[in-house]
Amino acid sequence: MPKTVSKITSLIKASKTVPPALQRSGTHPEHSIHHSGSFILVVGHCGSFNQEFVASVRLTRHYQSNSSSRGLEFVATDGVDSLAKSDVDVFTEVAEDVLRRKDANQRISGLIIIYPAADQIDSRAIQQNLKGLTNLFLGGDNLNRLTILVVSTKQNKASKNIKLLVQQMQLSSEDKILHYKTELESASRLLNQHNADQLQIQAARQKPEEELDYYRTENRRLTDQLQANQSQANQHIQNLEARISRLDQQLEQTRSEYASLRLQVQLHNNYEQGEISQDLKSINNMIERLGQSMSEYLVDRHVETAFRKHPDDATTLDARDLPVLKSAFGHQEGRPSLVTSASGDGLGVENFIDFSIRAQICHLLVKTIFRPFHPFIDPAESAKYTATYEQVRRKEPQFTAGKWRSITFKNIYLPPKLHKPTSEQIEALAVDMLSHILRPLARCLFGWATKKLAVQEVHYSDLKDLIARAWEWSSKVKEEVIMLGDFQPTALDIQNGSAVFDSRKMEDFEPNARGTRPRFALCALGLGLISS
Repeated sequence: MPKTVSKITSLIKASKTVPPALQRSGTHPEHSIHHSGSFILVVGHCGSFNQEFVASVRLTRHYQSNSSSRGLEFVATDGVDSLAKSDVDVFTEVAEDVLRRKDANQRISGLIIIYPAADQIDSRAIQQNLKGLTNLFLGGDNLNRLTILVVSTKQNKASKNIKLLVQQMQLSSEDKILHYKTELESASRLLNQHNADQLQIQAARQKPEEELDYYRTENRRLTDQLQANQSQANQHIQNLEARISRLDQQLEQTRSEYASLRLQVQLHNNYEQGEISQDLKSINNMIERLGQSMSEYLVDRHVETAFRKHPDDATTLDARDLPVLKSAFGHQEGRPSLVTSASGDGLGVENFIDFSIRAQICHLLVKTIFRPFHPFIDPAESAKYTATYEQVRRKEPQFTAGKWRSITFKNIYLPPKLHKPTSEQIEALAVDMLSHILRPLARCLFGWATKKLAVQEVHYSDLKDLIARAWEWSSKVKEEVIMLGDFQPTALDIQNGSAVFDSRKMEDFEPNARGTRPRFALCALGLGLISS
């Protein structure tokens, strides 16, 4: 019996820490007190003996004052080798009770197996039961928590042994029981902390693996995406290269066509812009010389006779019919004109005759030579060609419009079958222009009939040359200029009076030394030029 007591005492000491295997099981049999804590499972051959053993333990003063209140419980089970139940049924019921106790937060801390001394401990049945109990409730690593109690078959001896066992158990002091309980709770906390640390370690170990898996997956995704993008880029490059090849072919074809067109244009565009401007300047010089020559002749021949004054003293205010003269040159009261200033001062007769002749020549050349599509065909027919040409210019490229103008201009005037020779047209135009120039001077300024105011033959000849030169310039521009566009000379209609001075289109005849701009242009003494 002392050996048995020693075994049970060792079991209590070993129960200070609860193994993980035991924490996963618990019991709640009918022969136990229902509270949380740890319990020792008592299993034996005879269920009544198991219960008697536990009941004896409960009745002890030490158990009631210490063990029960501190959570240490002895739990009796039904006996094995029962005629009413098989061992499997008994073990199943015990296991179910242990699980129910687990729900009540009770943990198994030890196992006591009671066998009669008469049983053969090495029998196969007993060994199977021992192996089943230990594997089920302890596990192979916690056999130090197993106690086997062998009792005598005699009733009085067994009772004596049980009582002695209980007395020996009561010899354990209160301090030892308290020490067991304290160390058990400390061990539980340490075990819980150990489990938490293990979870953290497992999580720490798992995290790099998860990150590694994530980066491997991301790497595969990025690799696949890169390959797809590379494939798309290669296809795009191939498409661009094919397009560039097509564009190169089109560009080469366009260059060839452009070279051909340029060759054609060069054949028909020998009249360069510099020559165009220079030739028009020559025409302006001819206008200036003709105006000055005619003015000098008329002043020397008729002014003194008509006004009874020295030519230097005669002004437009001496005109024989000043109101009609003002009307003929578009004079407006309060505004300067070629006849008088805004304040009413007259202009010297010689300057007036010179300026009026030059201004009228410029206006008549624009009106009769430069503006019409062709000056020597019927004006209505010429206006139709002008309108058609404007439509072509709006709809077609410059080369097409220029070629249309050139070809049409060459073929609409066919002397002598359909039209008069150019020389006759120029001579008739000179006669008409001269009459138009001299009429207001003769009637309004000198008070004579137009026929009485005659000029020299040289003036008439110079006027015909001027008209011929203007016709030549206009013909070259309309026939030979293709890609440079259109060039249109400009002038002011003197019959409309003065115009607001536009420095972008006009040039001052006598620039002011102070640099101030004039407000009005009295007339145009030379031709301007607009290109479009």
